[in-house]
Amino acid sequence: MLQSKYFLSILFCCFLLTLFLFFALPANAEGKNQISSETLFEAFLSRLHPESMEMILDGTPDENGRVRRIYLDFEGCHVGNVRIERLQVDAIDVTFTPTSSWDEKGPGVEQALLVRTKTRVYEDDIDAALRSGSFGGVEEDWQDIKLRFRDGSVYVEGHKKVLILNIFFELQGQLSINHGREIWLTDYSMHINNSNAPKGLMESTVSKIQPLIDFGTFPFPLNLKRIIPEKNYMIFESRKSPQPFEGKSFRYKGSNNL
Repeated sequence: MLQSKYFLSILFCCFLLTLFLFFALPANAEGKNQISSETLFEAFLSRLHPESMEMILDGTPDENGRVRRIYLDFEGCHVGNVRIERLQVDAIDVTFTPTSSWDEKGPGVEQALLVRTKTRVYEDDIDAALRSGSFGGVEEDWQDIKLRFRDGSVYVEGHKKVLILNIFFELQGQLSINHGREIWLTDYSMHINNSNAPKGLMESTVSKIQPLIDFGTFPFPLNLKRIIPEKNYMIFESRKSPQPFEGKSFRYKGSNNL
């Protein structure tokens, strides 16, 4: 009789242990996956400082940092020192750094099988960055810098102080994509007081602002292929546009994280 009770006690303990392993461990794993997803979201948020943001994941990152698919939609983010009105990324089979290193170094992109991108940049935002000199080193002798888009071209005007003179210059050119991630001014010409500028001065001036936008600082390896000019903004995109999908979604708007 005692042996039967002892045996039943052992069976009952095994049953409770099985229930614990079945319910507690998956819940713990789910909690870790949730933390990894939130860490990834917070990393993009702190790096790009967007005004609003959405991230959609097709499954949580595994321990190796692999994500089957991720969609990112930033509004009012910053790449380098240029404000980007909107930047969308749809990446497939992405490998981030292992999640075990995220607490110390944060997640980094190691590779991605496919990255689709679309970005919209307003002339006022490039103009603001150009005038601040924060990404091109525009010197104090260049004043009243103003950039505008005209019929698919870029037009820059301003004044340059040369000794005691304050000369008016105009710079015009086309935008082109370099290495799939840099926006450069090409096929340009420059005039000073309505006359052709010396080539040396023109090349020196243009070199101070190249590239106009450097998406190489963005975490994902972008591969931009096409420029679509609009009235006061430009669209830069890959061959195929990014698309949102059904998945786990994280959103940020202003100071409220939803």
